[in-house]
Amino acid sequence: MPKTLLITLDFPPNIGGVASYVAARVHTQKDIIVLAPNISYVGKEDRVYRRQVFFRFFWPKWLKTVYIALDIIKKEDIKHIEVHHVLPMGYVAYIICLLKKIPYTVYLHGTDVAYAKKKRFTSVVLQAAQRIVVNSQSLRDRVVEAWPQLKEVVTVVYPLPDAVFSKEIVIQQQEALRARLSLHGQTVVLSVSRLVEGKGFEQLISAMAVLMKKHPSLVWMIIGDGGKKNAYVDMCTQAGIIQKVRFLGALAQSDIPLYMSVADIFCLLPQAHDGKEEGFGLVFLEAALMGLPVVAGNSGGVKEAVIHNETGLLVDGTKEKEIVDAVEQYITDPLFRKKISTQALARVQQMIKAR
Repeated sequence: MPKTLLITLDFPPNIGGVASYVAARVHTQKDIIVLAPNISYVGKEDRVYRRQVFFRFFWPKWLKTVYIALDIIKKEDIKHIEVHHVLPMGYVAYIICLLKKIPYTVYLHGTDVAYAKKKRFTSVVLQAAQRIVVNSQSLRDRVVEAWPQLKEVVTVVYPLPDAVFSKEIVIQQQEALRARLSLHGQTVVLSVSRLVEGKGFEQLISAMAVLMKKHPSLVWMIIGDGGKKNAYVDMCTQAGIIQKVRFLGALAQSDIPLYMSVADIFCLLPQAHDGKEEGFGLVFLEAALMGLPVVAGNSGGVKEAVIHNETGLLVDGTKEKEIVDAVEQYITDPLFRKKISTQALARVQQMIKAR
């Protein structure tokens, strides 16, 4: 079977939509070999090459990836390349295509487009690609607006949750987790995201401070890590809610379903930031598959992942009252919460079946 070399800068245990999407592709496509950054990771990985992909002192730094990829191509007899960051990894694919005549596919995820639009060479990389895949119609519109010449070659493929979100959860593990995090008798809100700008944590912290005063049994779990973590911890402390917030750090993809299974509500507020906007919002489908009703920031392609008042609640992530009202609607109306989560689960299952 011809093999594909998938080159990515985001791969588990990293938290985020790109990492989740790539992991799902690797689990379902047995002909994929992965080249990912060499981060601290303990565990056996089949078909994954962990390497230091950038030069430290030589420019362009990404040129090191070309040499690494060529070695893997020879070793694994690679016939196709797939990149999940048009820049700089698109450069790598383009050069290898010139050298070895190996075709490549570019996957665009949303936040990468804003950066790529500023670089003149991006259009060369995209036009030379065999295929361009985006994760939502919203993102396709943005790509075509930036590069009209690509209108006929950009394909929308909605991402789907990894199979780990369909596995049965052991009750004993749930009970042990509830005991460890002091969740018994609590209403648990969960967020899973990189702790960076553009995910709405500033507004969510403010909203949670209001909600926790009105609903003392509310607890907030946050899975993820990032450059803003310390700032968010400080903000929770200043808001007087730090004792009711569980910063859990980055977890392995296979562990996240267990944490979702002990939550009651999922909330994340993607929003436009520095020209970047959410491409789709795979995490909302993951939460839906775990039976969680979601509150989502209405930004970019999120409205394609969450249908307002049918499979979740869409809010303006910059408006505290909208956030508070949406979360509170789930807390105070269990029948509505059950209706939304049931409809969301049915939709995701249908999407998986159709694929």
